[in-house]
Amino acid sequence: MRPLSAVRPLLICAMLVAAAAHAAEFRIETRVYEPDETEPASESVTLFVGGAAYDFRDADHRVTVFRPGAADKPGRFVLLDTERRLRTEVGGDRVAVAINKLRRWAAVQKDPFLRFTGDPAFDESFDGDTGELRLTSERMSYRLLTMTVASREAMKELRAFLDAYAQLHTLLDAGLPPGPRLLVNRALADRDVVPIEVELYSGPID
Repeated sequence: MRPLSAVRPLLICAMLVAAAAHAAEFRIETRVYEPDETEPASESVTLFVGGAAYDFRDADHRVTVFRPGAADKPGRFVLLDTERRLRTEVGGDRVAVAINKLRRWAAVQKDPFLRFTGDPAFDESFDGDTGELRLTSERMSYRLLTMTVASREAMKELRAFLDAYAQLHTLLDAGLPPGPRLLVNRALADRDVVPIEVELYSGPID
């Protein structure tokens, strides 16, 4: 089965821990490819500095800033439209409430795929020698090539951003519940690895 899409998050500088700030500083470039295409369908750059994440998408003239919450407090997004000079703030608690409602709605729908996204479950396998991680199901599957993370602090910051970002853009793009992607993020964090390439399939992997 051919993948629906391939995402290549390229870690282009070392993950460094700043002892004074207790925050990792690193940069990730992400390119999304359609099957059989050599040019990326979309590109973004994400900078992690001082505990905050700054995601730049030049094609959309959009910058997303994520500041994680302290202790039990939720994080916060700042959305910047550089072309129209607009600024919007969104609390992470509001995003979480909306996603929970969407997840519960999807989990009781008749459509099997939609129901799966509301309450997903995968079979996981990981090859420590090659770094290949697979999450498979009858509805959708992921194949990821990974590398060991250089800093657990960086892994913590990365997962917080990826989880929050997946939920936010589900709402902004009127997408499906982000449950499958959140399980991918958890699987990566559990193994202290980061993806260097991600393939998404519409069913099981042959």
